[in-house]
Amino acid sequence: MRLLSMATMLWCIVNAAADVRGVEMPTWPEEAGCTDGRCGPMAMSFLQTANEGRRNTAALQSRKKRAEAVVRHLKGVFTIFADVDVRVSAVAQQACSLCLLAGRNFDEYMAAVTGARELGILFLSVAELSVDKTIGVTAGDAHGKNVTYAFLGKRLGCVRVEGPSGPSPQLGLLSQASVAIDGLVDESQRRLANTWPAGLWPSAAVPQPVLDFADTAIEDPDAYAILVSYKGTLVERYSSKHSITAESKLHGWSMAKSVLSLLIGARQGEGKLDPVSYIRASEIGDDKKMRRNLTIENVLSMRVGQPLDETFGSSYDLWAAHSSAAYALEGFPRHSSQDGEFYYSSANSNLNSRELRYTFADDAQGLAEYLEYPWQALFAPIGATSFACEVDPAFTFVFSSFCYAPARDYMKIGQLILQKGSWEGKQIIPAGWIESTTRVVSESDPGYAMGWWRQERLYPQAELDTPVISAVGVQGQYTLVIPEHDLVIVRLGLAEGRSTAWWKRSGSPLKV
Repeated sequence: MRLLSMATMLWCIVNAAADVRGVEMPTWPEEAGCTDGRCGPMAMSFLQTANEGRRNTAALQSRKKRAEAVVRHLKGVFTIFADVDVRVSAVAQQACSLCLLAGRNFDEYMAAVTGARELGILFLSVAELSVDKTIGVTAGDAHGKNVTYAFLGKRLGCVRVEGPSGPSPQLGLLSQASVAIDGLVDESQRRLANTWPAGLWPSAAVPQPVLDFADTAIEDPDAYAILVSYKGTLVERYSSKHSITAESKLHGWSMAKSVLSLLIGARQGEGKLDPVSYIRASEIGDDKKMRRNLTIENVLSMRVGQPLDETFGSSYDLWAAHSSAAYALEGFPRHSSQDGEFYYSSANSNLNSRELRYTFADDAQGLAEYLEYPWQALFAPIGATSFACEVDPAFTFVFSSFCYAPARDYMKIGQLILQKGSWEGKQIIPAGWIESTTRVVSESDPGYAMGWWRQERLYPQAELDTPVISAVGVQGQYTLVIPEHDLVIVRLGLAEGRSTAWWKRSGSPLKV
């Protein structure tokens, strides 16, 4: 009975839904798509209509109201038709990452998200989009401004090219790092990349309620993948509707914050990083660092004030910056906090990503070691070698949001947490770090630890009587670790709204 209730709880967790279904929005034309391995120039008819509408005030206001209906549940206000270049940059990045890195049909993806979801509103601003498998992606707005993302390969994904004279010579460093990362993943590790290591842990027959949960959860039309590990036995379900397989690289969004937490722990274990030290950021003075108690640990736990509003509008500005870490510090903090009050902000993760970079030498060799580090310290040792994580133009990993991986690799991250940082008898991440970073910092916390959420604290009305450690990404990405039951669940896909949206469903029986 407890397993049945637990399965019900898990279904409620991953079945996020917001109140914005049925909002009328343009859809992607059926004739547009990728053929022969190439997504050619895509001049979308509805985008042309959108551009013409900018010259028609009535049409513009009508579309703006429809788009605002999609995002009114977010905190703050997203200005739909401002900063066109920022939104075009976001479109180019998504096209590059999804079509070239993840191998998805970009137009099928956009047909799913433009109907009534947050990301779809961006695409009203793009007049031209071209995707070349050998080069990258270029997107342009109605004023002739173009943004280009270069494709660096299956490990580092896509990076924005800056400068009017073409690609930066420094892109060569990224290409070399990509080759070096491939070298880290030797043949045996590649064989592990998309397999579940059978026999690695004691296996057990999976109870029927867990199987029923997986079968039911994948029926959600927005689900891409549902994976459950019960006492080491793996259950997998993938969406045929979305053409998802065990090899599909899927966007984890803010689950990247949890990856960063593990990497900081690995670096601490090597004696190269002190989490209680102040951040090195030269953009602000030492007096402010001390006054605001801007330590790596406090930045990781989101208790240093709020550098940026956590809305999609602010996030796109952050991602479009040359340095996402430097941008985060402009006017820091924009919202004050008292006595370490919690404020969630993606900007904090990118600050700490740069702090991780500072633990390596400030030269080309140090940069190469930083770029290789996620695979050397974390992904390769646990066989999660299909992970891809992207950098900003300053070559800092954007660990707030941009990692892609097959569902099995996210499952391995969850299993590593379940095993307190140990893998095949080797301590990959210090056990003490796992313990401290998955435990909430104070009784006043809403449920956030240091890169990880605690669902039983985040939603006390669920009356959960067991710890549920989770990595959470927008649009319904979850890695849930339930130690008491030796259970890990991964859910990837689309979901309208943010994770709190399940609480709009009254009477959800979230009890174990």
